[in-house]
Amino acid sequence: MKLLYHRSFFSGIGLLYSLTGAMKLSEKPLLDAELLAIEEINKTGGISGYKIEPLILDGSSNPAIFEMRAKECLFNNIKNIFALF
Repeated sequence: MKLLYHRSFFSGIGLLYSLTGAMKLSEKPLLDAELLAIEEINKTGGISGYKIEPLILDGSSNPAIFEMRAKECLFNNIKNIFALF
């Protein structure tokens, strides 16, 4: 798994899903769909000219880790988070 940490004028989005553990089979396809949507949006110029830059984080099928990862997003000035669990 590749974690993407990018900075730009557009703050980006956090993608927080279980990529390991019991929930990975149901959550990985959702992450893939969101990455495909981001790719399509970026191909057409992004949002107001800014590319969407995802920060991908693994919640490990654990609510406590999800909370910790969400706080990491906020610490990194990522205020838009898509997540499950």
